[in-house]
This record gives sequence, structure tokens and C-alpha cells, in this order.
Amino acid sequence: MHPDDERYRGLVGRQAVLPLIGRLLPVVADAHVDPSFGTGALKVTPAHDADDAEIAMRHGLPSFMVIGPDGRLTSAAGERFAGLGVAEAREAVVAALEAAGALVAREPYEAAVGRCSRCGTVVEPLISRQWFLRMRALADAAAAAVEAGDVRFVPEGFTRLFLQWMEQAHDWCLSRQLWWGHRIPAYECQRCGHTVVDTRAPERCPACGAADIPRDPDVLDTWFSSALWPFSTLGWPERSPELEAYYPTDLLVTGRDILFFWVARMVFSGLRLTGQPPFRTVLLHGLVRDSQGRKMSKSLGNGIDPLEMMDRYGTDALRLTLTVGVAPGNDMRFLPEKIEGSQRFCNKLWNAARFVLGALEDGGGGPAARTMADRWIQSRLGRAAREATAALERLDPGLGLAGLQSFVWDELCDWYLEAAKVALGQGGEAAASARATLTTVLDAVLRLLHPFLPFVTEELWSHLPGRSEPLLAGAAWPVGASWEVDEEAEQTFGLVRDDEEAEHTFGLVRDVVSGVRSLRAELRVNPGAQVGVLVHGGDTDRRLQGQLPLISTLARIRELSFRGPAPGEAGVSAVVPGGVEVVLLADQAVDLPAQLARLTKELEGVAAELVRIEQRLGTPAFRERARPEVVQREQERRGALDASRSRLRSRLSQLRAGDGEDSATI
Repeated sequence: MHPDDERYRGLVGRQAVLPLIGRLLPVVADAHVDPSFGTGALKVTPAHDADDAEIAMRHGLPSFMVIGPDGRLTSAAGERFAGLGVAEAREAVVAALEAAGALVAREPYEAAVGRCSRCGTVVEPLISRQWFLRMRALADAAAAAVEAGDVRFVPEGFTRLFLQWMEQAHDWCLSRQLWWGHRIPAYECQRCGHTVVDTRAPERCPACGAADIPRDPDVLDTWFSSALWPFSTLGWPERSPELEAYYPTDLLVTGRDILFFWVARMVFSGLRLTGQPPFRTVLLHGLVRDSQGRKMSKSLGNGIDPLEMMDRYGTDALRLTLTVGVAPGNDMRFLPEKIEGSQRFCNKLWNAARFVLGALEDGGGGPAARTMADRWIQSRLGRAAREATAALERLDPGLGLAGLQSFVWDELCDWYLEAAKVALGQGGEAAASARATLTTVLDAVLRLLHPFLPFVTEELWSHLPGRSEPLLAGAAWPVGASWEVDEEAEQTFGLVRDDEEAEHTFGLVRDVVSGVRSLRAELRVNPGAQVGVLVHGGDTDRRLQGQLPLISTLARIRELSFRGPAPGEAGVSAVVPGGVEVVLLADQAVDLPAQLARLTKELEGVAAELVRIEQRLGTPAFRERARPEVVQREQERRGALDASRSRLRSRLSQLRAGDGEDSATI
């Protein structure tokens, strides 16, 4: 019973009689007992429960094997119950207690019961003779190495968890009753019971001289064998050249779920057997879970066959899915749409490289005055390379890959390749500069993506003219730890210092083109039609004069003027970043009557829906009876509809400029 339980305090040190058998039980006080559960008094079974075994060891209690290896009760349970199965014995004991008038009450309760993973049968713990590893000194040494900074964990939060485990470490049971594994190097004499532990089998028992001294049939725990891996594979215990060269290593990358099972054991085994920790840094990644967030397991049948995924989507697509955007230590959900997106990115990179290689076949690139687009993409490439390198140095590959993926998809493919097509079509110096830039950018991109997409990038590299190495795996990384741009780096990889002017100007080009494309889509202009556009605000005239051919091609503009709309000039406008206004003129490219009719109908529908919502919100009964989240949702919808009404009124007013109609009456 609990030492603070007033009901039983006077019984501690006395003995109780076990009903039905008559065995005397010593009464002890232990804080492990929950005084609020049941009667508050607990009969321990040290041979058949781990917690009870610890109580027994603390108080020197004897252990009786009540359940035998065959799952039936032994003679220690008394003659009435010996030979019964566990389930039968439970019913028989309850019945006997009732018959003797010793049963006070029954209470149903739930308990965590271990079951066999194969057949589902309840596992009954038994005491058995096993080999243990005394852990205190080993755990203290491992904790000291971590506290001294000889071993560090990424993320940092796992350091505290590791130290807590080392502080609470119990002696480790090494014996396993398995068919395969490293046999325990122990030999027991069959005559006198003497045990010999040695790496070589003894011919005779050193105690009695008997020759019958077989090896222990148990094998070592898998984690014990695995803990030797960092140095046993390098020739240990011999001081081999491989051990001298490669031990200890710098970095271990493994799952967070085996921090205690494997990482901790490698640390204290390395310290004990070599005098050094096996690695300096441990990067712990999370678990890959199914789409519902559950751990993948055979019992749930929710596992993913990686070979099947690779056959369907490609090996690099699977690698990309498991890496991009995943923070160290965090779990991730495996979603089909994610790997499909990764496959699309690999295809995007492949097609971009095909375009570049095709452009290079049409002519070489050489020294030429770089266009604004060339300067912009090289500046953006430099930023992406620096950020990816910094993320890898912080051991955050997911963030590094996410930045590179964004650069390739959103900047290189979506914008620069389109700008390069314009330059290639112009010929001359613009085309030569574009080819030179395409070459250096593709070279650097393949180097940067190679750790993440090794197969796609290696194949593309094999087609790159003038490549520095036959294999991309042997090529240099484009940027160093603390990146300083010099002339050699710029010429070799196309990486430049931040070009603020180019980024600002080309950024304005992107904003204007995006604004025009948005207005074209809103007015449903035929994709092939040329439109008239006005741009004004800021210093757009000065910055965009040299970019007119590029803007006109990308946005399909017939005429671009740097001014505001004249009185009576119909058109729709959009304000892009920097306070620049873009106006698409409602000329022959726009079916003005059809758009006026469409927008008027939309405005009428929005206005009618807005009236219905305002009436509902204005009804006291609705506000009093409806759930708060329903009221909140209606208020948010009213705000969205009000914004749509203002936008539609503005569009109608712009399109009707000069015709005297009032579009704000709805």
C-alpha cells in the first residue's frame, strides 16, 4: 500500500494471509501504489509484472513462478488451480473467493494489456534468465559527451530528450530468443553450472574440468549489434587504416524515433570501445505518415511501397516529395497529390533543359552586353544559390530545396525562358547574351539540384556542352560556405552579386505583364488578340522604355503608352506593386457590349444576394438563435460581396466612361 495511506499505515511490517492458499504475504509500503484505485491495497506478482518486479526488488520480496512456460498455472498457485490455463484460473479463483465469502466487490476497468503481434493472444510476462548490460556508467559517459558539445543534435530540442533518457536509463537486457543474430559469447558448464564469457569457446570448464560446456543459445539484441556498426565495419578492434581515416564521422542522418534505440547506443558503445563518439552531429528527421497522419504499419496495411512509387512517378519525384519543405524532426504526411506535383516539377526541369540545349544548337553564346532579363536571372540565381547553401549548412535540406524549386519554377521557367525566347528571336547580341546566360544558369541549376534529384540532373548534365566534369556527381558546388563573388565565380557559374537595378526593373516588367494578363482574363479578351495598354505612376517611363519589345510580346500589347487615360477614354485598370497603374483600353480587342451586359448581370446578382444577407443579419431572431460561427460566416460573406459590388461598379464605370450612363445605381 502507499506509505501515506492512513487506512493501512498500521499494517506495514505485518503479514497477511493469501486466501485459498494460506501463504503469508509481507505487508510493505511503496509509493508506486495508487491509493485511489480499488481498495488501495495491491497484491504484487513479481514474476509476472514488470512494475511488481521493481517493487519486489526494492523490498527484497520473493518471486513465485505462478504461470509456467506452457501458459498454465504451476504448483505455486496451489493444488486447486495448478494446471489450469490463465483464463480458466481467473474464473476459478473468483468463484472460490465468492464461495469462501472473501470477495468484497467487482469493478470493471480498462488496462493496457500486451498482445502478440501475430495471433493477438494476451502476453503473460514471465521471469527468465537473461543477460543484461549494466548501463549507469555508459549512460553517464554518453550524457557527458553531449553536454560537452562532442555530440550535438539537430533540432536542438532533442538534446534535452537524450539527456533525460540517459538519466533514466535502466540496465539493458541483451538476450533475445531468435533464430538469427550474433550469438552471446557465454558458455555454461552442464556439470557444475559455471559460466565462461569469452570470444573463444573453452575446451573444458575451468571450474570442474568438464567438457560439456555449450554456448548460450540466445543472440544479442539487434540494437546491440547495430550499435557496433560505425567502427566494426572499419576493422575494429584492429587499428585499421579505414578506422583511422573514417572514424569518427561528421554527420549521422536518421529518424527521430530511433534516437534512444540506435543513436544513444552507438554513442555510448563508441565511447566505451574506441574512446571517441562515432559522430559529431546527428540530424534527426521525422516519420513519413499516411494521408490521415497515422504511422505506417503492417497491421494497418497503410504502408507505401517505395519501389512501386518510383516505377509510377520516378525516383527523383519520390526523393523530392520526401524532402521539400520538411523541417528537421517534423513528421510529414504522404499525399498522392504531393508526389504528382514533384513529378510535374521534374518534367518542368527536363523540358526547360531541352529548350536550353535546343537553343544552344542554333548558335553559341559569347561576350555580349547582357540584357536586363539576363542580369535579373543571374542576380536571382545568386540569391537562390546562397540561400540553398546556407540552408544545407544549417542542416535544413527541406528549406534549401524549397527555395531552389521556387526559383526554377517561378522565375527561371515562368519568366526568364519566356524573355530568352524574345531575345533569341531578335538575334544579334541579345541572342548571344541569352545563350551565354542560359548555359551558365542551367549549369548552376543542375549542380544545385543534384543532391536532391541525382538521376534527372545527371542525365541532363551528360548533354550539356562544355561541361567541366564527365559526371555531375564529381562537379564542384557553385557557392562556398561564406560566399564571396569574384570574377572567376561569375565566369564559371554565372553567379553575380545582387543586381538591385536589374531586380527592380525586371520586377516592374513582371508586375506590368501580370497586370495586363489579369485584365485580359477579366475582360475575356481573345488570347491571340493585341490590346492597347496605358502605364503610369512612379518612374515607369524611364525604367520600361528599354523593355518595350519584351513587355509587348509577353502581354500581347499592340501599343504601350506611358500616360493616364484621357477624358472619355474607356478601359479597365489595375494597380500593381509600387503604385503603378495599368490600364487596358476597351478598344476593338474588347467586345464592349458583351462585357457591359455580363458585368451588369453579375452586379445585379451580387446586389440581390447582398440584400438577402443583410436582411438575415438584420433579423433579431437570427442573431439570437444562430450559432456564433454561422453569424460570423454570414458577416464575412457580406464583406466579400460588398467588395465584389464595389469592384463591379468600378469596372462598369470605367467601361462606360464618356457615355453618360450611371453604373453605380445598383
